[in-house]
Amino acid sequence: MLTYGLTKDYRYKLYLCVVIISILLEILLNKFVFSMIIINDEVINFVVNFILSFFSFSAFTSIILFFINILCLKKCKLNGKYDIVIESSYNNKTIIDGKIEIKVGLWRAKIILKTQTSVSTSKTIFIDNTDKDNVKIIYTYFNSGNRANGNKLLKHDGTCEITFENGNFLVANYYNNCLDRKTAGTIKLKEPINECNDNAEN
Repeated sequence: MLTYGLTKDYRYKLYLCVVIISILLEILLNKFVFSMIIINDEVINFVVNFILSFFSFSAFTSIILFFINILCLKKCKLNGKYDIVIESSYNNKTIIDGKIEIKVGLWRAKIILKTQTSVSTSKTIFIDNTDKDNVKIIYTYFNSGNRANGNKLLKHDGTCEITFENGNFLVANYYNNCLDRKTAGTIKLKEPINECNDNAEN
């Protein structure tokens, strides 16, 4: 499932601007470069110019969107690596330290939550960013479990909802369908590990 870092209206406006810029660049390239190509056969000349125009337009569009995606990864206020505390209902109440990494780009998003005993990776993500000051990320995840060194955590799926207030990680609530646990819990922020503009790596 695709997710987006921009609302539909902004996304369409962005794509329209990128297409217009690409067309303008293509017109300039065609006028000052492709027009220099002269082939005696009109049909071949048309085909060659059409192919060159198509690939140059595609290249312009791809390059512009590529750099916009990098900019989104660097500037998105939601992105970051966070030091967290998980309060789980397992065994009445279990407190676990962990880290969560959120990466929201122009087209896709990815969330990874790590503790000392397991790793959860996002499967599907929905970003409710209609209210820019209060954003919610609702995502499903898969945990590969851990059966080593006496651990008894089975593979399982789960759902988590993260709430941001003014771009700051506020709180998250989750539950899972692990056969031997079926736990729910709360995820709270300890402190950011680093600023969001340092998290566009990998």
